[in-house]
Amino acid sequence: MRSDERDLFFAEAVHKTQSHGDFTIFVTDPLVAPGEHLVLVRGEVRSAHNVLCRVASACVTSTALDSAECDCVEQLQTALEMIAAADRGVLVYLSQEGRGHGLGIKIKALAKKNEGLDTLEAVEALGLPADLRDYLLRSQEDRRCPRGSVR
Repeated sequence: MRSDERDLFFAEAVHKTQSHGDFTIFVTDPLVAPGEHLVLVRGEVRSAHNVLCRVASACVTSTALDSAECDCVEQLQTALEMIAAADRGVLVYLSQEGRGHGLGIKIKALAKKNEGLDTLEAVEALGLPADLRDYLLRSQEDRRCPRGSVR
């Protein structure tokens, strides 16, 4: 089977969050899309319009290290709260640390931020583009993701 014929997702389960209720969680197949990314789906989104959709990137400094310089955890929690309140939505969690730059570059950028630069300026000071994330996830082609409109 060619990789373009494979299903984007290879694992699926109901995920019970501590604060936001049940979601269906999917994991992408790394043979179809680089990396293993998570997609959390709440409610019927397939044919719905104006579906809440949040794309978030992995952030170990915020989620595991409780960094004061990052609000990724708060952004993630807000997205989950909004999706739960609407009882419908999609959260795509990309396993691409630091806008796709990786953890090492993210730590180097943190050193630049400590010198007074903001995140974008810090990454650019390292000679890198602001965002290297790969948005290859073909959510519009998969049967579990919205075909209508997203917001």
